Amino acid sequence: MINEKGTKIAHSNVELVMNMDNDFENVKQDSSLESLVKLEKLMTEGKTGVGEYEYTGIVKYLGYAPVEGTSWSLAVAAPKDEVMSGIHTMGRSIFIASTIFLLISLGVGYFVARLIANPIMSATEHIKVIATGDFTHSAPKEL
Repeated sequence: MINEKGTKIAHSNVELVMNMDNDFENVKQDSSLESLVKLEKLMTEGKTGVGEYEYTGIVKYLGYAPVEGTSWSLAVAAPKDEVMSGIHTMGRSIFIASTIFLLISLGVGYFVARLIANPIMSATEHIKVIATGDFTHSAPKEL
């Protein structure tokens, strides 16, 4: 949580709060904080949103929103790898489910096609016999 000046007023690292850490000042010595400072600037303006930044070599996602009735803004950050870890599992699950659905659909399609085709093939055979002039055969019962 930061105030309107960008000073940390709550953080999981208590040292940052006690030292009144401010990334707007820290970026002057450490240019790698630029992406985080851009997001914190939006936070101090009272905006709500999400963004991505890199901190100590780790890419993180940050969701932020103003705290009503104050000039503070609250942010929640999580490593990108942690947030996206479920995507690979979900993709694999969707692929497996799609493959199973496709195989079942092919099986059902084959079964329905046979139900339609068998009577037609039987009727075709009977019509061939009739076409030769042989009217002695009776029609198959499936017709």
